[in-house]
Amino acid sequence: MADIPKPPRAWSVAQKVRVLADAGQLDGEELTAYLEREGVKLAEYEQWRLALDEGGAASTATTKRIRQLERELARKEKALAEAAALLVLKKNWTSCLGRSRATSAPSSPARTSA
Repeated sequence: MADIPKPPRAWSVAQKVRVLADAGQLDGEELTAYLEREGVKLAEYEQWRLALDEGGAASTATTKRIRQLERELARKEKALAEAAALLVLKKNWTSCLGRSRATSAPSSPARTSA
């Protein structure tokens, strides 16, 4: 039976401060083990740490960067879909041409020389 992924946990400011204070003294495997015990992803921890270091400016900059990347991803996905559609059309077109050439080739009567 497949494990159902848990929804992301909502962390209060007090919980984030506690985790940041405790984890600030750790590094390497100790930090990784602590974050796993607390149920914090390393990316979350890094985001919290950056936000604390930059006084909240990181969250605004990060949000802008995320929006920019999402727009770029959507643009690239659209371009990829268009390219895939063109490839399918090209494949269908060449197969139609090949079929029509084979069926429309004039058949010449067999000549017999006497």
